[in-house]
Amino acid sequence: MLFSTSDIYTENNSRELKQKPMSDTVENLILDLLEWVAAKDRTYYDTMDAWRTSCPKLPIWEDATDRGLVETESNRVRLTSAGVALLNKRRPRSTRGTNSAPADPIPRA
Repeated sequence: MLFSTSDIYTENNSRELKQKPMSDTVENLILDLLEWVAAKDRTYYDTMDAWRTSCPKLPIWEDATDRGLVETESNRVRLTSAGVALLNKRRPRSTRGTNSAPADPIPRA
């Protein structure tokens, strides 16, 4: 099971990080993000435009960066070795097309 880190405050108000299991929805959306980034060269702007959300229950970009699955360098977003490993483990290339990025990755209500 994948985990997501979240800030919590203890009784004495000290800040700690606690791991909690991720829902299948969030896990699958993170994998969608990784596929989307892997499909072609992405700018930070394009990535934020497509993936940033203000919904506290779907922090896909934030969870992916917190977990070290993606990184930004020179305004380009790319997968880290951990991101590549997770994507290859959970969605092997044999089940992905060469450009399998979702047309509209943001879930609509």
